[in-house]
Formats: sequence, C-alpha cells, structure tokens
Amino acid sequence: MAGFDLILKTEQLSTATIDRLQKNADIVTLTVITQHQTVDYDIPWSPLSAGLLENVAQFWTVTSGQLEIATKIRRFYDWHEILAATANSAVLKKMAVTLSAKTSYSENECVVLIQTIITAMQSERAEAVSTAYLVVQRAPTNSAEWTILIYQPDEAGTTGHDVVELEAVSDAQLLAMPVRVAASTAQFWEGLAWLFYQRSLDRMTETASR
Repeated sequence: MAGFDLILKTEQLSTATIDRLQKNADIVTLTVITQHQTVDYDIPWSPLSAGLLENVAQFWTVTSGQLEIATKIRRFYDWHEILAATANSAVLKKMAVTLSAKTSYSENECVVLIQTIITAMQSERAEAVSTAYLVVQRAPTNSAEWTILIYQPDEAGTTGHDVVELEAVSDAQLLAMPVRVAASTAQFWEGLAWLFYQRSLDRMTETASR
C-alpha cells in the first residue's frame, strides 16, 4: 500500500476519538473487514519520519461533517528536508551502519564521513531551481550496490534524457535537484548513505589531484 485516504463521519465518532486522530499521526495498520474476509494493511511511513513517533506523510482535514485522514508517500524529496532529517541520530546511525557493513570503515568513521559531507552541503546555497533530478537506485547487475544518476531533460523536455556524472556537479547545483530513491521507503536512508559516500570519494579524488 502506497498510502491511504480514509473519510469518516464525525457524527459517528466520539470527541476523544476525533481529538486523538487529529493530534497523533501514527497510524501503522488499517484493518478492512468485509463479509468474506478481514485484511490488514501496513501503512508506509515517510522516510523522513525515521526515529520519530509520527508519520510526517499523514495529514487530516475536516469538511462538512467529515474527518479525512490520509497519507501520501512522495517520489521526490528536496535537499533541505533531507539534510534537516539527518540531524536525527537514528537517521545518522542507520546510514553509518549501512556503510560500515559494506566498506572498510568503522561505524564511527562512517558517522564522521557522513557528517563532513552534510556540513559541507549545508554551508552551500542552492542554485536556482534545476530541471535536472537525481535518482539513487539499485545497481542493475548487483542488488547489493547502488548507482547514483543525475538526469537532465533535453531541450525538448519530453524526449530522452542526458545523464550527468555526479562528480561533475557542485554542491550548489546538487542542492537544487529533487531526489528520488528508487526503492522501498525502508531503504531510503540506505540509498542516501551511498550517495553521501560517493560524494566523499569524489572529494577525496578532487583533493588528491590538486
């Protein structure tokens, strides 16, 4: 389930229930009961909710005696919200554990590596909104690895894309690009960890070549 949209009649709900649903964005399961079966659906949480007690993708509205509760998992995210989420220790640990398991670095070294890249990006100001976008996806030949691609729509804007190498893009340019991790929300930060790692390798290569 990519999300849900639930409309409830407020006259059939107690004041306490309405208050609870409005104050707490923490629905994790929906149970649908029909004449023939009962089915439980797990509700995906936004990857930006990692380490939080609430799903930032869940929202509510009240109109004409109805309470609408819904979640919508987005495909693209902006860098300002990604970098803000990395301040959460649970997010940072998740990324560090991912890299430590696949590289020669210890978990603490991975924390330092990731924080260095994040600090550098936070010190930059994004360029004007870009038509390019960044996709982090599983490598087609090895599902344990990730590839990072930047797509730049061509002049027509509708046919084909020019692939730009990550190392050819400045932090200011990167910050202007929306980001998509082409995997489940549970793997969002795993993909971002590899992006930060690749960014660090590019910086090491650039420094060594000077």
